Amino acid sequence: MNENPPPKSEIEAMLPQFKYLGIELGQKWKPERVNPAVLTEMKRTAAGIGKLMFAASAIWSRLQGGWVIPPPNIGMAGVRLFSIAALAWKSCGPGS
Repeated sequence: MNENPPPKSEIEAMLPQFKYLGIELGQKWKPERVNPAVLTEMKRTAAGIGKLMFAASAIWSRLQGGWVIPPPNIGMAGVRLFSIAALAWKSCGPGS
């Protein structure tokens, strides 16, 4: 995010919501700056996100001729965090 910042509208609208997770523009993420209870939940969530994204892939994409066809908004600017997360997971998830 620091090397490739989101659009200004997303910085203003979304980024303040992530401060309690230790995510701030221009700052390197450090786990010691995050509340231990929040950090525990972040680890638990990270461990299960693959299953969630796999199950949700039926919602955000379609299968055609053996190919996964993403939604048409992939690659377009704007706040579509689920689409961005799904694409990121698909790029580095199982089978990649």
